[in-house]
Amino acid sequence: MDLTGFPFTATDRTQVAEERKSGGSGEVTSRVQRFGEVRARRVDHSPGYVADHWCRKGHVLFVLEGELVTALDDGRVVVTGRGGSYQVADDAEAHRSSAPSGASPLIVDRRPPGASLGASTGASTDVHGRVHRPRPAAVRGGRRRRRASR
Repeated sequence: MDLTGFPFTATDRTQVAEERKSGGSGEVTSRVQRFGEVRARRVDHSPGYVADHWCRKGHVLFVLEGELVTALDDGRVVVTGRGGSYQVADDAEAHRSSAPSGASPLIVDRRPPGASLGASTGASTDVHGRVHRPRPAAVRGGRRRRRASR
């Protein structure tokens, strides 16, 4: 992770736009900021949240509130409570999170490939690093709309 190319920045996470995503059950709400190749995000997991996928992305994670339960693909289960943290490298152990009673970790990782386009194209990444690009206004809603002629 390259921590160069950006100034000292203080963040009031309540002022950062929210991104929501449903899991296998429950949902997460994240507030994401990007600094060069670094992505820092607070991710609020609703009570009963279970991820809908296995993640292979590297993270440094620090639990601010609640308790996060992380299943690893080798069968281990790690419970990380308030004030605890874990670190995992890209393409190391696949992991899947759940939060039976809710949890709010701060997660720092590298932006996924292609995410650097976000500022110029309106593309964004969800809390799991998947890139989403907005559809043109003419095709939103699943059908093409005709534009009025002038």
